[in-house]
Amino acid sequence: MQQLRSMIRVALQQCDTVATPNFCEMLHSSEGYRRAESMVLNFALKNKVSIGAAIGHLETEMV
Repeated sequence: MQQLRSMIRVALQQCDTVATPNFCEMLHSSEGYRRAESMVLNFALKNKVSIGAAIGHLETEMV
């Protein structure tokens, strides 16, 4: 689980404001980061998709 969180952290640190503006906005606070991390972790595990795919899918749901 810790390895997965590390991978999520790396992906979120490389946030692309054009592709995922809502996720990038969430990262401006610790609470927002924790929420983003939790959303990605839960979606990736539940749907058995990559972290990038989880972020992309969740971003489309935020619009």
